[in-house]
Amino acid sequence: MNLDFYQFHLNTKILFQAGILQNFQNELEQLKLRKYFLVCDPYFAENGVAAKLKQSLSAAGCELVGIFSEVPPNSELKVVERCSEQAKLSGAEVMIALGGGSSMDTAKTANILFSLGGDLVEDYSGTQTLGEPLLPLIAIPTTAGTGSEVTAVAVILD
Repeated sequence: MNLDFYQFHLNTKILFQAGILQNFQNELEQLKLRKYFLVCDPYFAENGVAAKLKQSLSAAGCELVGIFSEVPPNSELKVVERCSEQAKLSGAEVMIALGGGSSMDTAKTANILFSLGGDLVEDYSGTQTLGEPLLPLIAIPTTAGTGSEVTAVAVILD
């Protein structure tokens, strides 16, 4: 592989503020979409954070139509496929990833299948494989380190 030329571009908007989970109504209004699907690990589904997010969505006139909280520490292809299928069945228009790198990567790859269909490994492995835009994804990181919320790549076990 010849690397005479390489281009790197991140088109990621980042918002930071204490308590922003309870007040990002402006951002939601700009999307003009109302049905949201949450991807997280079991901890956030049980500790009240998902409930706070649901309240925030409701205050903005939006609805949390589903939660996929089966994200393991290192997500796998079958987890991504289940997540995508549940998002489709929920009628969601937007995915929200809450948590660390595993939740972010699960949501990003599930969003590919949710938006475009196909086979994750056969159709989308490598770079420059997405021919169309995906549905919106909101990433709410709870850890510092992976950077998964700002990159266009994901790591999923196959």
